[in-house]
Amino acid sequence: MHILLVLALLAGASVSAIGSNTTIKVSNDSAPTPIVREELKPREYLYSIANRQAIVCGYSRVPKCRIVNVAEQLDEIITRESKWGYDGTDHAICNKEFGCGSGQGLIQLIESTRRHCSKKLKKEIDKTNPHDSIDCGIYLLEKEGIQHWEPYSGNY
Repeated sequence: MHILLVLALLAGASVSAIGSNTTIKVSNDSAPTPIVREELKPREYLYSIANRQAIVCGYSRVPKCRIVNVAEQLDEIITRESKWGYDGTDHAICNKEFGCGSGQGLIQLIESTRRHCSKKLKKEIDKTNPHDSIDCGIYLLEKEGIQHWEPYSGNY
């Protein structure tokens, strides 16, 4: 982890630690352009607000970190989890195997994770709203790592 931090600093990036053991965000200092999210299709919205690099860690067995483009990584997650609503319009899609309680929306949020995102983002997250799903997904990926989408190996 320290090696990645040093490499980012040597590359001239502005680096800030996020969380105690999960993610280090590498950011540039340019000001974001205001986005009216409802005017953009979900994938356009994702790339308009998250097309940046970050160091993302996963903890399925051994902590491992890598530098990813946040928008590209979340695009892959959404494609795997919900296929962007299959036809591009069904953003309320439920987990096909276990039903809505096991995941809903573009990033297949469960209720406890939805409440967690609502608290952290200081706004109510609607699992079926594609823009809310993307906001929550960006937060989770950058601040907490990839483990929200890794296979769960514990007991339910």
